[in-house]
Amino acid sequence: TSLLDAIGEAGGPLDGAQQNKVELRRKNADGQFVTTVYNLKKDKDATTVLQDGDFIFVPYPRQRQRLDP
Repeated sequence: TSLLDAIGEAGGPLDGAQQNKVELRRKNADGQFVTTVYNLKKDKDATTVLQDGDFIFVPYPRQRQRLDP
């Protein structure tokens, strides 16, 4: 399954999600997690093939509370 397909199967990114900063966390040979950032708007990044045990994080910017003087 590709990165984009997995996000689509999960319901797709929320409106306003930062699709250019999607994080894929994968264990390396030493058992440590390595984080790679992908831009889903680039075809080569969207077609990245997932492996068992991968974690996907699609950031969503926090909205700042408005301060009224």
